[in-house]
Amino acid sequence: GISPLSGNPNVTTSVTITGENFIERIPGMPNRIQVLIDGIQLEDENKQFLSSNKLRIYMPKSQPGAAHIVVTNPDGQSSQEDVVYIYNVPPKVTSISPGSGTIGTEITLKGENFIKEILDKFIGVTVGGVAVDKDKIEFADSTKIQFPVPKSQQFGAVPIIVTNPDGQSSPPVVTFTYNPGPTVRSIFPDSGRLAGGTKITI
Repeated sequence: GISPLSGNPNVTTSVTITGENFIERIPGMPNRIQVLIDGIQLEDENKQFLSSNKLRIYMPKSQPGAAHIVVTNPDGQSSQEDVVYIYNVPPKVTSISPGSGTIGTEITLKGENFIKEILDKFIGVTVGGVAVDKDKIEFADSTKIQFPVPKSQQFGAVPIIVTNPDGQSSPPVVTFTYNPGPTVRSIFPDSGRLAGGTKITI
């Protein structure tokens, strides 16, 4: 298998390949172990032999989509499993509605490249660093999610960050403003007639 399963196509990403029977060199043979991405051989500086069951490679920049990985030992034998790395563009939040409220306010985020699930990992959201309960995130599609804002330790504007299951996060450019609720400090007078009509100052 590989970890991570996906990454940003615009950057070089370190990926660990795990398996069995990897051979770095065979005496008398000129070739070293090779890793091919969609049939194109990685340069030696972009791969590391860690052990007979682990390699580290650096996925080159590419276009969004799937890339197939094949490991070939110096004796010419190649892996047969269909190992796929996905080039995913990071999520991007473009708008929020409403932009302010109190704890529990239901908000809608719109943006790009939201991914609900990859294997057993799910999309995540933080509001001011506080994680939203994953069970409360309603995934509409790759451009829209909804959820109630969690509790906060502060009032004012805080950043919202969406993290896809592949670990890529949106930049903290969109904020939600926690509005303080009303607070009653005193009333005067604090008593009056049963018949009502007493004027009080809050």
